[in-house]
Amino acid sequence: MAISYSWHITQLDAKIQQDNKSNVVHTVHYIYKGVKDADKTLYYDIYNFVTLSPPNDDEFIEYDNLTKENVVSWIESIVDVENLQDIIYAEIEQKENPTDTYLQPNWD
Repeated sequence: MAISYSWHITQLDAKIQQDNKSNVVHTVHYIYKGVKDADKTLYYDIYNFVTLSPPNDDEFIEYDNLTKENVVSWIESIVDVENLQDIIYAEIEQKENPTDTYLQPNWD
């Protein structure tokens, strides 16, 4: 089964006022999630954030008009999505086919 990936925006940090604009987002906190199986037991989440450059007048979006798609496009313009997917794939593969185990000695 293929891994499905999804973005979850957990928080937006914003300047209350900046350059005559209100609620100017400067940091996006996110979870990038990969899920392999239908019952969602094989998954891996990457928690991170990106810092945005101040927007120019042409690209500024009022907070009330901001969509998840807008925010995801900001993230994807900054992070290496393919690298995130490689990390998630490797972590899920390790869960599915572990190479290490934890042994608890009962000597005491």
